[in-house]
Order: sequence, then C-alpha cells, then structure tokens
Amino acid sequence: MTSMARNFLAISLLIGLCKPSFTQNTELYSCLPDSTACVESQDQLIADICSGSFFHFHRGRVSWPPLRAVGSTTVSIQTYGADNLLPLYLEIVPVADSVTCLPMQNGHVILETRSLAQCGGLWETVGPIEITRFTPIGSFYRVQLVFLEGYPPSSFGLRSPGLGCIRVTAKPTSMHAHSWGAVKLLYQ
Repeated sequence: MTSMARNFLAISLLIGLCKPSFTQNTELYSCLPDSTACVESQDQLIADICSGSFFHFHRGRVSWPPLRAVGSTTVSIQTYGADNLLPLYLEIVPVADSVTCLPMQNGHVILETRSLAQCGGLWETVGPIEITRFTPIGSFYRVQLVFLEGYPPSSFGLRSPGLGCIRVTAKPTSMHAHSWGAVKLLYQ
C-alpha cells in the first residue's frame, strides 16, 4: 500500500470516527399525548383552567424511545397538580435496547416532584447530570416517568401530578466511545 493510499485511508477512518451518529436521537422534546411514548395505562386529562392547557395523568409508567448517551444530560418536565399527595418520579433506565420502548423496567430516580397548581404548569429541571453514572457513552438509555395513584382510584388528590411536556438535552462529551487502535495499525 502506498503512502498516499495509507494517508487517505487514515483520514477517511478519522472522519468516520469523529462525525456524530445520526442514526439514534440524543435529545427529546415531547408533549403528551405523543404516539412515540409507551404507556402502561390510558391517560386522564387534568385541566388547567387558568391557561386552558391540559395535562395528562397515567397510572404506572410512561417511557419514550431510547436515546444515545453522548455526555452530560439535562431533563426538564412540565407538570401540573393541585395538592398532590403522591409524587411523580423521573427515571433514567440504563442500557436500553436500541429500538424497543418498554415502560416495564425499573430505572434510577433523578427527580421527584409533587408540582403546583401554577398557571400553565411548572417546569422543573434536573441536570446537567453525568450520564456515565448510569450508562456508558455510546450506549442507549431511556427516560421514563412513574405516576402513582391511591386506592381506590377515585380518591381525590391521591395521585401524582399530570405531565404536559418533557425535554431532554445532551451536551456531547469530548471523550469518544471509539477505539483508535485501527488508526495505529495503519502506521505500523
């Protein structure tokens, strides 16, 4: 192999390793109802009379399709609830399958909220959190919410707040999940 061909191959390989992967989302913005969200139960609407907005309560878990871990992550949720005695949990589910969306796995709780009856809902944010605490860079993870409801279900106020929207933003880390061993082999 000539020197020029070897250099061209090395540069092509470096470009391939350095460009970001667009095959899997690294960020999410979703407002319920959302057909990409996986749910364990039918939603119940909670009306915010002040703003005319509707928020969604689900019994159990709501999960979204997997995201690729690229670095520190910030998650924000818009919630609404009046005198909620039970919390809403925001979780990270590590090392998720790259295609399925299952709301049946346990995750690591990163936020617990009871929200407020604030006009237009209340945005709460956690992060930036270092995603490598839960899953390696380059692997998949999911965000999910766990809604609780008292028994019997008709008990007023014994439930988690409703959800309007969720936003996940990621700041890629300078570390790469790729091995540079292939590049070194070219120059041996």
